[in-house]
Amino acid sequence: MTLDFWDEEDVNDYDVVIVGAGLTGLSTAYNILRRKPSLNILIIEGTDKAGGRILSQNYSESFYASLLQERVTQLIHRLNIDTCSTQNTDGKRVFFTKDGPVENFPSLFAAEIRYFIQVIQKNCLKPCFKNYVKNKITRKLAITSVDQLLKELVFFSYARSICSSLIYSTCGMRDLRKLSALWMLIMLNGAGGLLDRLKVTMGDENRYFVQGGMAQLTKKLLKYIHAEHCDIIYGEIVTNIQFNDDRAYCYTKENCFKCDIIVIAVPPPENSQIHIEPSLPAYVSQSQTLFLHSNNIFFNAFYKKPFWKDKYNGNVLATLESNTILNIAYDATCNNEKRGIIAGFLNDTNFVSTSKLRLFETLSQCFQNNETKRYINYKEFQQPTNEDTEIKLESGWPMSVMQPSHVFNNVDQINASNDRILFAASEYATKWPGMIDGAIEIGEVTACLILLKLRPQALETADMIHVNILFKHILDQISMFYFWYRSKSLSIQRSFQTEVAMMYYFCLAINVAIFFSFLNMAYNKY
Repeated sequence: MTLDFWDEEDVNDYDVVIVGAGLTGLSTAYNILRRKPSLNILIIEGTDKAGGRILSQNYSESFYASLLQERVTQLIHRLNIDTCSTQNTDGKRVFFTKDGPVENFPSLFAAEIRYFIQVIQKNCLKPCFKNYVKNKITRKLAITSVDQLLKELVFFSYARSICSSLIYSTCGMRDLRKLSALWMLIMLNGAGGLLDRLKVTMGDENRYFVQGGMAQLTKKLLKYIHAEHCDIIYGEIVTNIQFNDDRAYCYTKENCFKCDIIVIAVPPPENSQIHIEPSLPAYVSQSQTLFLHSNNIFFNAFYKKPFWKDKYNGNVLATLESNTILNIAYDATCNNEKRGIIAGFLNDTNFVSTSKLRLFETLSQCFQNNETKRYINYKEFQQPTNEDTEIKLESGWPMSVMQPSHVFNNVDQINASNDRILFAASEYATKWPGMIDGAIEIGEVTACLILLKLRPQALETADMIHVNILFKHILDQISMFYFWYRSKSLSIQRSFQTEVAMMYYFCLAINVAIFFSFLNMAYNKY
């Protein structure tokens, strides 16, 4: 297909256009600009403010990070943002079941729970869950839901409900029938295993908070980006993207912006609503539509003091079978504050009377204290509907999860992109997908990929780590294509020309990798 574009240079001409001013988009722009590459960058944000899924200033003070998450910790230190550690974590954790709160499980159920954790921990660290490998095991897991996997591994329904809640705490999806077992294992692999993911989401001594809230990250990044003369447009929604061999064209209802590379820093499945021409491969587009949000409402409850800390650590996990609107709660109090904060997620608003046990009644039972009802302030956050795009971000939980589907829909979106369009979202991260650290990782990788194409001389020696990772993924993608070709072919004998072509692609990728190793040596020398 031939696309005819009017390409006269004007004020809407840029080197890079980033769609979305969430943390991934801001991180991408920041990591490009801090290397001083002399590139003109435009960020287009559909709402009236930056930050995306980083909760607003009124809520972000109760959003946490962990020392286990290296990228967000490094960025916070680089931007000179003050942090504070959490309260004492030695207290008891409470599970709220259909029979009420429990602190310890009967030995029979505890053994099954321990077995489930050990099986998932051991298997999720296997190499096949690291680089989107397609084999017999991953093909089966791709179409298997976590609910089905649980039923195979855990016999007793009571123990299964606890295990379901542990999985929920790692990703925010209550309905485990809609969660791909393969995607879950890939997610856990990136986090270093189920145990490390639980340490972050359930809380341990590595948890910390940002003074003034996680929105400070957005403020600091915006300050740097503005100082480097990066343009940001608010209130314009990108509807169409077109590209050819020379340029890419980004259309809003008001303007057309021209550039060399477009970064779609919008999370799935919302990014699938941007029309792209020529069409991307079907498996790439299909993969984006298979992501789901879970319905969660983020809440903050403020108290004069953290009355629970003498006995409890403030962490409560409600099983999915319990009759309460609470999903998960945690102590969001900095260790240098006198007041207390309980934050977490609900499956229904606390403002409307329902047949379920309401939040403060649940917490009163868990902490065995009526002080939970004597809060000084309470607020809920539910992401609003964007009427212009008919996109409803229903989840206060800042991540999307993938549904069970064919194995070829599990795509490395970074390398599924083409020379003109790059997909960037926290869900595509290799380490902590769906979390703040994942957004920063993808921002760094995307920035290195852009500089590699447009300003390779601006890359630093340390950036070659990202470059090597990218080319390793490229080799994996070539292997994936070769596997697909072999599995789909009806003929046992392959033509000589086809085999030569495949070897050509392998050799090309290897030669490119060798070239960049020489480039790395040159940087070290000069």
